Amino acid sequence: MTQLLRGLLVSYSPDRAPLLEMLLEVADSSMTYRSRYFTTLQPEPVLDLLMADENNPRSLAFQLADLGEHFERLPRLKSQSALDREQQTIAELLDRIRQADIQALCQVDADHFRPRLAELLGAVATILPSVSNAITHGYFSLAQISRQLASVQSGHTP
Repeated sequence: MTQLLRGLLVSYSPDRAPLLEMLLEVADSSMTYRSRYFTTLQPEPVLDLLMADENNPRSLAFQLADLGEHFERLPRLKSQSALDREQQTIAELLDRIRQADIQALCQVDADHFRPRLAELLGAVATILPSVSNAITHGYFSLAQISRQLASVQSGHTP
């Protein structure tokens, strides 16, 4: 969702309005948009629905909140403080989105570029891979090591 929003809303001009419809279709949110905003397609309500609406399962905020809840349920080892940092990072990203001023994010400069939106979505896009890497290193690497140890203990080679 971050990449879609960056690709279709950061650089935007009125002649690209059909892209808003496509964005809503890809996010399976067209009906929600029409039932909530009885107006023509506009960038602000589209961004609100797809980025900040925690009731929309396709929104970035919903996904981050859901990721945070899943993170809380993961079992922790004493040595996994990196995962605690990543959980805090998710919470901070979600707070930034919750506190974001949608109108300010949608303001364009002379080149039809939205610098505030680019900065926010860029931060999310930069940080989320580190969260994925922390989960991978914290859980899947340990599973691989456990299997290797079990194989060595049983006399089999991996």
